[in-house]
Amino acid sequence: MGLNCVAVLLNDHCGDLERDGGEIGRRMAHEMCNSSPGMTSGYFGAGRVISRDHADGHQIVVVHGNTGCTIDKAEGLPSWQQEALAECLRRHGWAIPKRRKRAATTPSPQKPTG
Repeated sequence: MGLNCVAVLLNDHCGDLERDGGEIGRRMAHEMCNSSPGMTSGYFGAGRVISRDHADGHQIVVVHGNTGCTIDKAEGLPSWQQEALAECLRRHGWAIPKRRKRAATTPSPQKPTG
């Protein structure tokens, strides 16, 4: 699957990307300027725009499997990542209870056949 990079792209430079970045730059600039919340596209050939907001806003994204999403759409996060998110919220004053350990389950006995 390879590696993924997370970068902050400045929309103020879309004109430069479009003019000097070749085909990938043109497509990247288009997606940077035309993506919207909840978008299903955003793909520009060498990556994907997964979030766009004003520079004064905050964006929290999850990157996995050569794609990504905003945190509100993230599913299937491993428990250690969920705990890291909970700890971050606790540091910011949220009352997040510690995750309870699930009781071990035993498989149901199988019914005899025949």
